[in-house]
Amino acid sequence: MAGHRHGETRRDVSPHCRRTDRSDRPSAHRPSHRGRRGVGGSDDWGQPTGRRSADLLGRPLETFVVARLRAQATLSERRCALHHLRQHDGRHEIDVIAELDTGHIIAIEVKATAAPTSRDARHLAWLRDEEGDRFVAGLVLHSGPGTIPLGDRLGAVPICALWR
Repeated sequence: MAGHRHGETRRDVSPHCRRTDRSDRPSAHRPSHRGRRGVGGSDDWGQPTGRRSADLLGRPLETFVVARLRAQATLSERRCALHHLRQHDGRHEIDVIAELDTGHIIAIEVKATAAPTSRDARHLAWLRDEEGDRFVAGLVLHSGPGTIPLGDRLGAVPICALWR
């Protein structure tokens, strides 16, 4: 398949992914770094500053959405395996990759934003380019109200669409 290094062909994404039901998923609870100022710390009153404040909603939201997707996957008429992708060097991470029994894949990112952009789908675009025709769709699930096109086979969909 085009896009793979050294003539490698891949039949499934599972060797490159972790199943989402493993207990080694990142914890939604992170210890506070009280007294540190700046990115990733907290102020003198323990309030988060910088990137950590986004994690306060983002991580639990991702955990919630993955749990819903796992429940729906077990009830689906089509067999579907859910995976999480994180490259060893940390360059690419995708929250959920649904591998259908047909070999096609749907990639999902969960974002705690009401206004997703193409930057939120950059890892999905990378996987689309790597997997070619196997890649059916890349979705950014977000907290906003509308559906937003983000590129070829990429789009942003409200999280509430899981119940429609």
